[in-house]
Amino acid sequence: MKITEVRLGHISVPLRVPFKTALRQVNSVEDVIVEVHTDTGAVGYGEAPPTGVITGDTTGAIIGALKDHIIKTVVGRDVDEFEDLMTALNGCILKNTSAKAAMDMALWDLYGQLYKIPVYKLMGGARKNIVTDITISVNDPEEMARDARNAIERGYDCLKVKVGANPALDVARLAAVRQAAGSDVLIRIDANQAWSPKQAVTLLNQMQEKGLDIEFVEQPVKAHDFEGLKYVTERSYVPVLADESVFS
Repeated sequence: MKITEVRLGHISVPLRVPFKTALRQVNSVEDVIVEVHTDTGAVGYGEAPPTGVITGDTTGAIIGALKDHIIKTVVGRDVDEFEDLMTALNGCILKNTSAKAAMDMALWDLYGQLYKIPVYKLMGGARKNIVTDITISVNDPEEMARDARNAIERGYDCLKVKVGANPALDVARLAAVRQAAGSDVLIRIDANQAWSPKQAVTLLNQMQEKGLDIEFVEQPVKAHDFEGLKYVTERSYVPVLADESVFS
């Protein structure tokens, strides 16, 4: 199965409600689509969202990285030589992680098709379904409580709550969401880099002291503030998860 051609496209999908975090507001999904064609007729698909404030990758940058470096690297190669192919992909250009990820998805798609096995099984997965959360965008406490009730009515029992825009409101936001959700619903929070280390510890411990029962906090401090992540991890009652800090 040799790669013969790569086509690029773009999709724009409006959201029913805006996706709001401490860093940005998203009103529609804008993705670069990658189609990798082969001499067997099989086609692999990948996608890359241009999230400049998080990854630094814009639409133009993603397309440029693909056209100028990545596509030239993969066309003509055999999908079955997968390890060498992935090494070449990741070595053909520095950074540009979104463009690389789009091609990575498409190549895994083709590799699964080649051996007629779903990619999740190739990677060791055993279940055919997963449990997911739903994101509650950062807004005033009353609106977030309403969104939480709506999510629970739709069948969700795990909420990922965005915080960080106007941190002074964050404890009140979580208190409103917890009251709306009840005690049986799992609540995790995502600050999207909005807090300082000391501020994060203060807010997180206030939340737990109020009995809000937070499962974990995602990216409480700036992405490259590893000492800050360490500071929060050592002093917070809430477990810490890295997100924007991780690029591979």
